[in-house]
Amino acid sequence: MKKFLSLMLLLISILTGCGGNDGNVNSQATGDTKQKTINGIAVPPVPNAIENNATLAGIDSNRNGVRDDVERDIATNVDNINDFNSTIRLAAAYQKFLTNPPKNKDDVMALYAEIKCAAQGRMGNIYSGDDGTFLIEKIFNTSDRLVTYQSARNFIGGFSASELPSCED
Repeated sequence: MKKFLSLMLLLISILTGCGGNDGNVNSQATGDTKQKTINGIAVPPVPNAIENNATLAGIDSNRNGVRDDVERDIATNVDNINDFNSTIRLAAAYQKFLTNPPKNKDDVMALYAEIKCAAQGRMGNIYSGDDGTFLIEKIFNTSDRLVTYQSARNFIGGFSASELPSCED
């Protein structure tokens, strides 16, 4: 399990660059539910934490494939729209583990192929935090979400990035 997580973090680190705004890692810009921009980036309002964590998918009010709390955290940690869009694209790929949990190895491999392609097809840097686990920690932030992600990974046991199909844009 640790070997697999290390492989995934290495894959993400290789495929992504560092982004961010001088180490600013605040989890929320403010508690103001009316705030619509962070670092000049339009974001949804702060979701109600109880409602947001009541389901695997959480609240995605703008239907961009990323939970509102994760989207706001990304905006807090990047300083330009290209880095934001690149990080959102990767986050949306990871979020699919929760919105459409894979049922077999082929499903999991298809999701990892999408993650690989999201990391490669970008116009800006992907924010991954100081230790490269930012998106994993933010997206799989409850025990139910983490168990769902780990259960999906158990279908494959491990793999090499070379086993994933090539990306087509």
